[in-house]
Amino acid sequence: MAFAFPGISKLAVAVSTALALLATTPVQAKDPTVNIKVAGMFGSNFKPIGAHVNDMVANVRAATDDTVKMRFFEPGALVPVMGIFDAVSSGSVDAGFVGIGLYINKEPGLALYNAAPFTPELSQFLAWIYYGGGQQVLDEVLEKHNMKAVFCGLLAPEAGGWFNKEVNSLDDFKGLKMRIGGLGANVLEKIGVSTQALGGGDVFPALERGVIDAAEFSNPGMDESMGFDQAAKYYYFPGWQNPVSPEWLIINKAVYNKLTDKQKKAIDVACGNAVARSIAEGEVLSMQAVERLRAKGVDIRQWKPEVVQQLKDLWVEEANRLASTDPNFKKIWESQQNFRQQHDKLMQLQKLP
Repeated sequence: MAFAFPGISKLAVAVSTALALLATTPVQAKDPTVNIKVAGMFGSNFKPIGAHVNDMVANVRAATDDTVKMRFFEPGALVPVMGIFDAVSSGSVDAGFVGIGLYINKEPGLALYNAAPFTPELSQFLAWIYYGGGQQVLDEVLEKHNMKAVFCGLLAPEAGGWFNKEVNSLDDFKGLKMRIGGLGANVLEKIGVSTQALGGGDVFPALERGVIDAAEFSNPGMDESMGFDQAAKYYYFPGWQNPVSPEWLIINKAVYNKLTDKQKKAIDVACGNAVARSIAEGEVLSMQAVERLRAKGVDIRQWKPEVVQQLKDLWVEEANRLASTDPNFKKIWESQQNFRQQHDKLMQLQKLP
């Protein structure tokens, strides 16, 4: 005897239809797995950048469900620090975390993104990079070098340097032997300073032994850790030679092009977080270091306004000279200065008395 179950046939039809639709519905493709080995310019214990680089790597992996397998390598583990730019360009290394201004021998204009005198102050620099054309110009300059650069951290503003005598005028610079990096050296050479680009570990011994008379290195937190207060009496501010020190994640273009838009966005967001966090922590570390140095008896000074203005005039003269000899420097310099002139009008309106 056959039994009829009302509704069963309809249910069967519905289930069959659903299964057919499921079979024909495209499954969302999983993002490809991309391995990215990052050569470090700074060690993972280097404050404050080191911890934020590690967080950035972890955040990228988490946000991409570990499809972007990013891994940070300590300085020298993959390639010497001075070779990171070329290695990323050639593809022998996937990526690097660097102060891009270190490689001005490849592109002089890169200093304007990391190690140049009298760069815009922090808020203005961020506005230029993110929304004022700075990133686009950098992309154009790095195109021939086969890489993409992502703004990914920031060191606290540098101090003006350590001196064994007072500096009250440009004349007081004449004849000094000084450790200074970046394009600030070009400025000081114009007024009779003998500049030297010593590595970090060589600065303190040279200052202590009198091989050099003065040295600028970095921000107060880093300078304190180097022990410069034991070798020089006067500590000058501000760091005209490098007001902002952005750090960059540079990625080989072929590697970057393997990433989906979602994966690229994950890197952008993780790097943006590293920028914000490193700014905040860097300010606190510098604040605390200055107070400790003052308590140790360091004579902390500010440059006289006329000295700063004269140094700035010399820098503009040097920047214009570089712009006349290098098309990419000119492109970056004009972009930065045009934005600065426009934004300065707003800053003046917002300036409190």
